[in-house]
Amino acid sequence: MRGVGKSTVASALADLLQWTLVDSDALIERQAGLSIRDIFTQHGEAAFRAMESRIVAEICANSRQVVSLGGGAVLSPANRDTIRRAGAVIWLTAAPDVLIERMRRDIERGLVRPSLTDRDWSDEVRELTNARAPLYAEIAQIRIDTDNLTPAHIARVALKQLGLQEPPTHE
Repeated sequence: MRGVGKSTVASALADLLQWTLVDSDALIERQAGLSIRDIFTQHGEAAFRAMESRIVAEICANSRQVVSLGGGAVLSPANRDTIRRAGAVIWLTAAPDVLIERMRRDIERGLVRPSLTDRDWSDEVRELTNARAPLYAEIAQIRIDTDNLTPAHIARVALKQLGLQEPPTHE
């Protein structure tokens, strides 16, 4: 879900593993030349989801990478199948109230995440968290509650649960 820390944790995990970091939303924005909000506004959700599915297929064909997927990538059964077959899937969770508080702090810092509906964003977070949880659970091998953990700690928990170790540093 938005605000759970996907991008930040993915970056920390990629650094620990010395793997490539891929952010599907950033890749979509680069390829489209538009923000996700603008893609939704100008072309609609169906066009965005089609782009997202193409990007998911491209990303999942590679290895030795840590991927931060947009929260809605799981809406497509084909995407869920592709993601599940590509490698270990980590589901980062947080209570809706924690997500809302994180998003409030982001807004105070000037970072506004795009709303996907015309509803109040806090209502949207609660609704989407509940609606998407079964889809995330369907494909995740690992679930990590992020409510009280730092991104660095989450990355280390993920490594441990994956049975991986940090590569040795060369000084």
